[in-house]
Amino acid sequence: MDADGACLMLHLGLSNLVSDADAWRAILAVKGASGKLCCPVCLNLTTDKAKLAAHPAELCGLHESDLANAVRASDEDLWYKVDTIAEAARTESKARVRKLQTVLGVNHCPEGILADAELRPHFLPISILTMDSMHNMCSHGCGQQEMGLMLHRLSRLAPPVPHDHVETFFAADWRVASTIGTPSCVAGIGSQTRVDSSCRNGSSFTTSASEFLLAYPVFHYFLVRVVTPRYDLGKPFESFEALGVVLHSMNSAKREPIDADVVDAECSTSMSSFVESHGKNRVKPKRHYQMHIPAQIRRDRGRLWDAFAGERKNKAVLAMAENIRNTKTFERSVLQTLIASTFQKLCQDDALSQKLLKPARPAECLVGLLPEWGSVVPTISNAAHISGRKICIGELVVPNGERDAFLIHACVSAHSWFGVIAERCAFVESVSRFAKRFKRCNRISIVRLQGFVAVDIWYYPDVSQIVTLWP
Repeated sequence: MDADGACLMLHLGLSNLVSDADAWRAILAVKGASGKLCCPVCLNLTTDKAKLAAHPAELCGLHESDLANAVRASDEDLWYKVDTIAEAARTESKARVRKLQTVLGVNHCPEGILADAELRPHFLPISILTMDSMHNMCSHGCGQQEMGLMLHRLSRLAPPVPHDHVETFFAADWRVASTIGTPSCVAGIGSQTRVDSSCRNGSSFTTSASEFLLAYPVFHYFLVRVVTPRYDLGKPFESFEALGVVLHSMNSAKREPIDADVVDAECSTSMSSFVESHGKNRVKPKRHYQMHIPAQIRRDRGRLWDAFAGERKNKAVLAMAENIRNTKTFERSVLQTLIASTFQKLCQDDALSQKLLKPARPAECLVGLLPEWGSVVPTISNAAHISGRKICIGELVVPNGERDAFLIHACVSAHSWFGVIAERCAFVESVSRFAKRFKRCNRISIVRLQGFVAVDIWYYPDVSQIVTLWP
């Protein structure tokens, strides 16, 4: 109903289905990596090595760095697979149907959304499918695999890199934004148990998505400052850096529109470098799914959508589920409780306002320090919500338009004025494409924060203390 009281009819269309392989199986009944045709977007990409060797001109493998030979599937192609399996289920044996499902990469699900002919004009599975870049890259994905293989290579050098050097480097005095993690979280990522597991067999490095985004720049910095001056890591290091370039572009596409052709070239370089370094048999389906992300960016006009924000809310959902019995109504009860709790928080008057977080205390010593404060007694705190983000003391922020950063010592407010008492830190170098190194300047300033970015991870002590541990 509009402002004049007239009724309006809204027609809504589903334009994006951001999903990982588990969501494909739940929503589309697609097998994903467990099927011979493991990619729902490609018609001729197969994991069957025998058939790939017999028909190299017609079929593609996971290791392809150029999708020019891949035949893109349409919505009609997926519906045809669903109808073929449904027909076989009525006329063929169960063993034959199971084999057909594996070959086509689709499960028989007569109650599924793809089997409903009336919904097909409204639900276009391939056209709206968005392969979640966060899961492909950071959640048991390409990033963890690259880190595991690199740690394995370090253990095979002559002489090998001691495992405790990696642990010591991760335990250094890192500064981490509280929205991303904590210094203890960074130290835990480099623990001896995790490193030893990857060094033994080259298996994927075990981290969550958030942990990996912390681990990559630290480990990259370790390789650049400690390892590469003494060893030639060759192609594996090129592959590791190419992955960082792709991660940087995907992060940029979430902030502002970017050129999909540039991302396409970066994904191709990452794939070819990985195959040259580790062989095509090491390529997993998630690395191939990454190759479709440029097409998604092109379809969505330079933007990239992923499930990272939702994944970060997993702990909130688990907290709501702790006191609910696991019955038939478990899922509905958890969602209802979560929605009610979120709605209650949003209804609070200061839910989205800029504010200092408790405990906050008055600071008479700051009265009249800035002209805009007048005679008002400012209030200071250890943390604040400013510009929709939480910042805490000990974090580093970069105000918009500035090259240097500020190390927060206190958050301050006077009427509608919000800012920080901070120490200026000068930019030194880039640790990676999405992390920087700063040096403290011992100059305290009071800075008003209207637009800023929180630096995910930074490091100011010199690394010579770690380098000298080398035998």
